[in-house]
Formats: sequence, C-alpha cells, structure tokens
Amino acid sequence: MFSLPNDIEHVYSPLGRCLYCDATDVLGKEHVLAKSLGGRKIVPRASCAKCGTMTSEFERTVARTMLGPMRMYFDIDSRRRDERPEKLPLKVKLRANGDWSYIDVDRKLYPFLILFPLLNMPGELAGRSADKDQTAKCASFWIRAASFELGIHEHTEMLAQSLKVAAIMPEGRAEVDAFARMLAKVGHSFATAELEGKNFRPATINVIRNANARNALQFVGGSPHSEPTGSTLHDIDFVYVRHDPTLVLVHIRLFAVLGTPTYLVAAGRCDDPEFVGRSSPPADAPITGTQRVS
Repeated sequence: MFSLPNDIEHVYSPLGRCLYCDATDVLGKEHVLAKSLGGRKIVPRASCAKCGTMTSEFERTVARTMLGPMRMYFDIDSRRRDERPEKLPLKVKLRANGDWSYIDVDRKLYPFLILFPLLNMPGELAGRSADKDQTAKCASFWIRAASFELGIHEHTEMLAQSLKVAAIMPEGRAEVDAFARMLAKVGHSFATAELEGKNFRPATINVIRNANARNALQFVGGSPHSEPTGSTLHDIDFVYVRHDPTLVLVHIRLFAVLGTPTYLVAAGRCDDPEFVGRSSPPADAPITGTQRVS
C-alpha cells in the first residue's frame, strides 16, 4: 500500500504568549498543524489552556469527520490509535430495487473518500468588500478515493461482489467552517512564529475564535492555480503578493503528496523591510500577482 512521508519537523523559539489571546501564564506548546494530521512544526509556550481547548475542538472535528477515514486508511498517528474501530458502516443496497441501508465492513476493505472544499481566493487578495457576508461555505469539493491500488469504481465493484450486495455508495463528510478555522489557525501560527519580532499584525484571530465568523472567507480561501503533486506531506510557506507586498499570505497544501488543492490564508500585515523586500516577482508572474517564496 502507498505510504505517506513524515512531515518536516521544525521547533520554533518559545513564543512566551498565547497565539490567540496574548495570555502569558501557564502556556503549552502549539502545533502549527495538528499532530492528528501528522503536523510536526511546533511553537513552544504558545497556547493557554482555554485557547488550546478551543482550537482542539475544531481540529478534532476536521481530523475525525472530514479526514478521519483517510487517517485510518494511512494509519496516521493518533493518541487513540488502538481505539480505532475494526469495522465501519458502509451504505449499500442489498437488492437492486431495494432501499439503501448500512452494513459493517472491515476497515481494510472500506472504500474511503478524501474530501477537500474548493474555495475562491480570499477576499483580501481578490479585492472583495469586507462588508459582505463571507461565512465559510463552498459549492464544490475535490474528491478522491484513498486507495492507490484500485480506482474507486473498480474497488467498489469488487467489494460489492465480495459482500454480495447490489450497489455501494461511498460517503464522505465535509465541515467547511471547522476546516476554514483550522486553515486560519495554521496560517496565523505559522506567520506569527516566522515573523516574531518583525511587527506582524494578525488579521485572522476573529475567524479562529468564532464559529461561523462572517468574515472567514475574507481571509481564508483557495488558489486559482492547480499545482503538481507535491513531494512532502504538507506544504506551508509564504507567498509574495506583487501588488500588495505587506500582505502576509500563507500558502497551505495539506497532504500535498496526494495532489490536494492549495489554500491561501491572508494572515495579516507586515511592513518589516526584510519581509517586504524578500523577493520580487518575475515579469511573467500570474495574473493574481503571487509568487511562492521559501
């Protein structure tokens, strides 16, 4: 079976304050991307207990619902790995003209789906008005089967024959608001850790702290450009914005090695000369005016 590479490990300098509320007492380490998704970038002394509970809640929603099946399929690290069920409910038709029902299927045979929301560019980058309702939602999804051994149709046909059922309906679930909050948290914590001491002014705290924030898609969105399959588990870095070089735009690609969509988080502003002058775009830069920089 295809196996995932490990995320690149990096431990930043201790922050000494909570990333989300600026509290300075009793701070724990914070993963830029949750450990449950294989994240290995850590900011020591960067999260108070209250905010840690808050971020863990929406990260858990994403890890267990949207990406839970994929985590089980690839056996991604979990504090409760031993508690993962051996069988999972699969939606089937026992007879061609019958109703849909559920039967339990061995986890190793389960036709897992991977779902990622397809989002427009963040309003901050696209020039949309911040006054409009931009609650996190989407109309379409990137959907793939987790199995790399067979295509989803071949796998379900084989499984239907094995189970002696007429039809199988693989299912996936997406929690777009929780996913957007998680992206905002990744972008914010990465930018804060990378730009500590450089007058970084964050913009996504409200999105992180509040479910169904009306301005979520002002700061969180997707890229209009498709990218080739990556070689790393996760890809997180800055993007240079040609027409707005003080904008701290974070490029996030979760499970890049699977060819997943690219997300962009307008994490805030930074007018530090080193940040603003870190790169200049080529003459043939894309119309969005962005260029990846490491």
